[in-house]
Amino acid sequence: MNLLVVPVVIGCTSLVTALGVASLAAHTIIRQIWDFWSQLSQCLNISAQTMIAGALGKVWPDHLGAAYHLAGDGYGTLHCS
Repeated sequence: MNLLVVPVVIGCTSLVTALGVASLAAHTIIRQIWDFWSQLSQCLNISAQTMIAGALGKVWPDHLGAAYHLAGDGYGTLHCS
């Protein structure tokens, strides 16, 4: 979660708690649905960025600036080539 979202969620939860059990239950359900869709959209966003970067790497391999590759040392260290 974003650092700006956490205080808002905590504040809303504390406000809804004062309204009663039914309001807190509805808030919890809505928050869980929001969390699910938020994480799903982040997964799709990351996979789309990966696919676009891979396609650009195949189309313009010389125009990407500094090229990075994994070292053969087994630690997955990134070295600029």
